[in-house]
Amino acid sequence: MITDHKNLIAGKWYACAFADDDRVLQWGAASIYRYDGDGCWSNEGGEEIDRLFDPYLQLYVAMDAADAYAQQP
Repeated sequence: MITDHKNLIAGKWYACAFADDDRVLQWGAASIYRYDGDGCWSNEGGEEIDRLFDPYLQLYVAMDAADAYAQQP
């Protein structure tokens, strides 16, 4: 698990999770995207993704606003 987006590896897929009000990471609600490097992300179709939906704030936030990232196999 990675909590600092600066430690992400380009070309890897990550689950991007947010913590609830009790600071418990909610992996079940995580979105999965590929980190392409230099702050760029993409989805399975290769489309660039520039924001995530935060289910607790109920709004879109920057990709580096996730509380944690888990590299996918």
